[in-house]
Amino acid sequence: MAGMCLTEVFLRQVGDQDVLVQFQAVSLNYHDYAIFKGNFPFAHKHPIVASSNSAGVVVQVGSSVREFKKGHQHGGIDPYAASTGVGGIIDGALRLFCICNETVLVKAPKSISSLEGSTLPCVPLTSWNALYGLRPMKAGQSVLVQGTLAKAAGAAVITTTYSETEALRLKELGADHVIDYRPEPNWGVVAHQLSGIKRMLTISWILGARIHLSRV
Repeated sequence: MAGMCLTEVFLRQVGDQDVLVQFQAVSLNYHDYAIFKGNFPFAHKHPIVASSNSAGVVVQVGSSVREFKKGHQHGGIDPYAASTGVGGIIDGALRLFCICNETVLVKAPKSISSLEGSTLPCVPLTSWNALYGLRPMKAGQSVLVQGTLAKAAGAAVITTTYSETEALRLKELGADHVIDYRPEPNWGVVAHQLSGIKRMLTISWILGARIHLSRV
C-alpha cells in the first residue's frame, strides 16, 4: 500500500511487568486498509504501525510477570487492549518485536499455528459475539450464515454461496444446507423452508442490495 515505509527504532528496556514478544505472523483486515486510505470512521493517527491482529512468541519476561514464560505463544490481545485502538491510535503488529504489559496479551491455543492464531482477534471473535453476545445460541437452533461457523456448537447450519465449487467445500466443512444465491434471489425464503421453523438466528455482514435479505 502506498505510504508505507520501513523504519528502525530502538527497543526500550523490558519492565518488571512487561514481556518482549517476537511477532511470527500478522493478518490484515479492511480496518487496516481503511486507516491507510483515511476512511476509518473512528479515532486514528498517522504515522502508525498497522495491524491489530498478530501472533508470536515470548522471548523475554520481566521479573514480576506471572502469566507468561519465555517460549509461550500469544495469539492476540485482550478485549480492553483492543478497545484502546491497537493499529489505529497506538502502534500495532507490523514490526519484528514489541514490548508490552503482560495483561495485554492472550495465550494462543497449543493446537493452532502462529499463522492461524494471527487471524483470531477480529473475524472469529466477531462471529463468536454474534452467536453468544446478545442472546446466546442453543444447540438445536438453526443458523443462517453467509460464510462458515456454528457447526461445532450443535446448530443446524444453512449457508449461502455463489458457486458449485464453494458449495462442495462448504458441505465438506459441515454445512447442513447450502443455497446458491445466483439462481435463487429469494434465498431468505428458501432458508426458512429448510430450517422448518418460523424464526432462525441470522448472522449477517454484507453490503449492497442484498442487505434486506440478511434480516429474514
